[in-house]
Amino acid sequence: MEIRNHGAKPMANLATYCNPLSIPDLQPSRNFLVHHAEGSKGFCLTGTDPREMADPTVIRFRGRWYLFPSCGMLWHSDDMVNWTYHRIEPHDPGYAPTVVQKGDYLYLTAGTDKLWRAMEPFGPWELLGTFKDRDGRPQALADPMLFVDDDGWMYLYHGCGDGIYAIRLKDDDPTAFDTPPLRVRCPPKTDPSVVRVSTDLRVRKELSHEKVSARADCAEVAAG
Repeated sequence: MEIRNHGAKPMANLATYCNPLSIPDLQPSRNFLVHHAEGSKGFCLTGTDPREMADPTVIRFRGRWYLFPSCGMLWHSDDMVNWTYHRIEPHDPGYAPTVVQKGDYLYLTAGTDKLWRAMEPFGPWELLGTFKDRDGRPQALADPMLFVDDDGWMYLYHGCGDGIYAIRLKDDDPTAFDTPPLRVRCPPKTDPSVVRVSTDLRVRKELSHEKVSARADCAEVAAG
């Protein structure tokens, strides 16, 4: 079997394995759907459907676990072992969805420019609008992470390749940036979903316009 990937050299004698777990209703890969529709194998070099549930967020809400993966949501479980699929809208808002609870609402975004909220994981999810910077310009996100601090402020972290940026969102309109993006000092190519940022120290103070050192620190958290 020969595999090609975006101009890379051919790789021979590679075996392809599928997760041995039987997962009903597992959604097809977005790359497969897009490239197959365009008549190109793209990422799915053999023409088969690899399926994917990349970059998930898992939350605990009222005694149950809810998993929001890329390319199709969502799954729920009482024991973290047995999972049940439940389609919601938005079904596929983008890669790397992130969900957080703030007050009576859950907030959802992904690799997109939009923000939704709902009072239950199953919805209905209300589209609040498009993220905007302080000048009102639309802002698209890459691999975002929402975070609600102990003081009640909601923060948005995002970035892919060129650093991670932290933004405090307005309390009365969480689609609006309350602060300019602050670049967070992290190891190269660190994903926002696997970092813990010290918002109680430098990030919070920077975004509150207090006088502190130029960049925030972060500590990488081992996945899993």
